[in-house]
Formats: sequence, structure tokens, C-alpha cells
Amino acid sequence: MLNAIFRRLAEWPGKQTPLDLLERELDHLGARDVVIQIAVDRRDIRNDGWPKASCRPAQPGVVLTFTRGGTPLQFACDTFTGWESKLRAIGLTLEALRAVDRYGRAQSGEQYRATRSSRPARATSPP
Repeated sequence: MLNAIFRRLAEWPGKQTPLDLLERELDHLGARDVVIQIAVDRRDIRNDGWPKASCRPAQPGVVLTFTRGGTPLQFACDTFTGWESKLRAIGLTLEALRAVDRYGRAQSGEQYRATRSSRPARATSPP
């Protein structure tokens, strides 16, 4: 076993990446009304709408819902460990789908048809 001690990181040693993958992809898509759902209690959500560091979801899945050009889209992931890794997987999926447009293999966003949601995304407070 590795003989090591974990300590709090007070300051990042260099320039931090200003934009993460999911945020960049949602921005490229013109996503609106973005909602991220994970199976946590209301008390596990901070006042700013993000989960507390100590939250432990009761179920492994993450669902990302947003609208793109007025069309509601939904992406779900329950593979990998940790909700952050699942959001990264969704971000990588969005990046790959956007590449389909970039390389001319789809027209009018047809690669997103299977991800259309029956209900529009709504940015609301948790129940």
C-alpha cells in the first residue's frame, strides 16, 4: 500500500482550466434551462443549487436535461463511480455528437433525435 498523507490543497500551482468540458459543450450547443438531477435529499443541496461535498446519492444515475433551439434533450448516465465522472461521460458524449455536425455526417442535429425528452427542461428548485 502507498504510504502517503492527504492534505487540503490551499492553492492551485499554476493557471486553472477556466472552462470544464461539460460547460464548454453546453455553451457550444446553445443549451438553455440546464438541469442536473441526482438522487440526493434536499438537505444535500447547497443554497447555490450544487450538491454538498458530503452528499451520497441513493441511486447511481445522473440525468442532464436542457433545451437546444426549443427542443428538450435528456442525457442519462449510471456507469462509472461518482456523479462528477458521470457528468464528464455526458460531456464527452456531447463532444462526440457535436463532432458529427463538424464533420458533416448529420444534418439539422439529427444525431440528437434519440435523446429528445418528452418534457421540456425546467430550471426549478428541488422539491
